[in-house]
Amino acid sequence: MKESIRAVLVDDEADSIGVLQILLKKYAPEVVVRATFTNSKEALEYLRQEETDVLFLDIEMPGLDGFELLSKLGSFSFKPIFVSAYDEFGVKAIKYRIFDYLVKPIDPEELLQTIRRLKNELAEEEKVNIEKIDHVSILHDKILIPVGNEYEFVQISEIVRCEADDNYTRLYLGDQVFLVSKTLKYFEEVLPASHFLRTHNKHLINVNKIKKYVKSDGGYFELTSGGTIPLSRYRKEDVLKRLGLA
Repeated sequence: MKESIRAVLVDDEADSIGVLQILLKKYAPEVVVRATFTNSKEALEYLRQEETDVLFLDIEMPGLDGFELLSKLGSFSFKPIFVSAYDEFGVKAIKYRIFDYLVKPIDPEELLQTIRRLKNELAEEEKVNIEKIDHVSILHDKILIPVGNEYEFVQISEIVRCEADDNYTRLYLGDQVFLVSKTLKYFEEVLPASHFLRTHNKHLINVNKIKKYVKSDGGYFELTSGGTIPLSRYRKEDVLKRLGLA
């Protein structure tokens, strides 16, 4: 089971964010707040590029309300938890795959119950991934990829890049493209970190297939196979350090 749970907090009231941070620190120290936003549009931009395990989200906010933010994201793998002063949105929340609904002021015991359920669910998901990772590790330089009703044995070195497609991943191997029923996060954990680099929320690339890095337009990579891959501004510092460019 992972040691920490990544969290993002979104609320147009800074005081509400502060209260939730205090409660999490006191009652659920395993929840690590990676980012906070009082502007829901800025939160949307962040969530499109970065991963989180849980999103604590207010509902009524200027610009984009909580429902609109989730709608614009489309698909997501994190667990959304609404934190609102109003309890009348419960039925609507069900349609948005909301993990839980906390009413302000937050009851510490209710928060604890929510975190316990969250930890259990994440642990179950991680258990599935660990079983698959153990299986893949036996293959050494090959990865077993489920494609429809068949399995393909693929040389890891042949993978040019992986691209997220909702809850699927497209694997690019030269002229071949596999649409695999696994998330990009799964492949990030399975493939060797020494050879694969997460440059963006949607992209994982083989460092041996990079032709050059271009600084303009926010930064992007050109690949030896052709095409370009963007570099997320939230990942830029870490990625460039890994490549010895910063």
